[in-house]
Amino acid sequence: MDFTVENKQSLFQLVTLGVFAALAVVGVIVLALPSDGGSRGEQAIPTTPITIWGASMPAVYDMDYAFAEMGKRYPVLQKITYREKHPETIYPDLLEAIAAGSGIPDIILFNQSELLTLQSKLYKIPYKTYPLATYQDTYVESASVYLDSEGVYALPIAVDPLVLFWNRDLFRSAAIPQVPDDWTSFVDTVPLLTETQNGADVVRAGVALGEYDNVLHAKEILSALLLQLRVPIVTSRNTTYQARITGSGSGADSTAALRFYTDFSNPRKLVYTWNKTFERSLEAFASNKLAMYFGFVSEIDLINNLNPNLNFNVSTFPQSSSPESTKTTYANVYAVGITANSPHKTRAYQVAQFLASGTMAGPLQALLELPSARRDSLPVAPDDPYQRVLVQSAIMAQTWPEPRGGQADQIFRAMVNNVTTRESRLEGAISTAQSQLSAALSSE
Repeated sequence: MDFTVENKQSLFQLVTLGVFAALAVVGVIVLALPSDGGSRGEQAIPTTPITIWGASMPAVYDMDYAFAEMGKRYPVLQKITYREKHPETIYPDLLEAIAAGSGIPDIILFNQSELLTLQSKLYKIPYKTYPLATYQDTYVESASVYLDSEGVYALPIAVDPLVLFWNRDLFRSAAIPQVPDDWTSFVDTVPLLTETQNGADVVRAGVALGEYDNVLHAKEILSALLLQLRVPIVTSRNTTYQARITGSGSGADSTAALRFYTDFSNPRKLVYTWNKTFERSLEAFASNKLAMYFGFVSEIDLINNLNPNLNFNVSTFPQSSSPESTKTTYANVYAVGITANSPHKTRAYQVAQFLASGTMAGPLQALLELPSARRDSLPVAPDDPYQRVLVQSAIMAQTWPEPRGGQADQIFRAMVNNVTTRESRLEGAISTAQSQLSAALSSE
């Protein structure tokens, strides 16, 4: 399968709907929002400048180019200035702009990892304006992360699910006919793909699991394992968020997930295949030193750039065969939210609603090369195997909001390292992580 990204100009070849139909999509509900000074919404569209800040977007996307090109075709997207912001500085930058009373963005494009950081500065769309049932019927399940009991914090535009990348050449050399789609066959496959020297030293790994610092997306992989076991990780009630790493309270589900993950770096286990001496998992996969790599769909272009000759494919994240489990994977869900201090809320809402509309689903999918967050834009059974992986992953994905400042990453790192270094037993590591995550959430 060819993963080469096509020229971005092709994105706009998919656009076939007219401007007037697009404006009808956004014109129905803008009257419920405060006016930004225009006499009517339609007249304000071409004249009011809008600033969009972007955080956590993969670096391969040229959003300046995208908005400039889309503005040529849709008046609602004209006069948009896009500025990329680092996730660690977007909140203080926003506070500074609000304090100064100038340079305040009208819209922020972000994913769920930044939701709690930005939440207090976002305009929450009330359900009387955007009904809960309409939102849930329109967007995939993972998009519910942007809801609370009172309204909608952001409108989702794309889903970036966690998938399994696998090396075709290494599978062929090991005479393995199929990539594993469940954890039982996965465990059986890893030793066949692991190459050792002197009976112990791993020179080629079957998969990158077990450690934390050199396993890219370790937190997200663990999240997927926990979510499959119906451990919600974080729950919300009204506007309060609570940590639920231990699931039902017994800790059994979480213990099983953490044990499974860390076993792959335990030399005493048959699935031992990874250790601290390896380079980071992404680079190891790109250099043919790793047979299977868990990564996001958005990394396909990055992998191609690292090694244009790498013969690889993509499959869905493996699932548990237990009837008590649920089929799911983890995903980043990109969405557009309106800032509470925007002086142009009506215009900002028109832009946000349009970006999340069915009209823009095709162009955005072509630009980002990610599945749409809209249910009506995801075909049930795509003929192309690659698209089928993306669609299935997007539909079944789940996610959770993180406390600010990268605290979740620190908590998950400590949980894994405490087990691999034998400083804590599984139950103790999970209990500590639960307490730390609860404390981080309560400070939001």
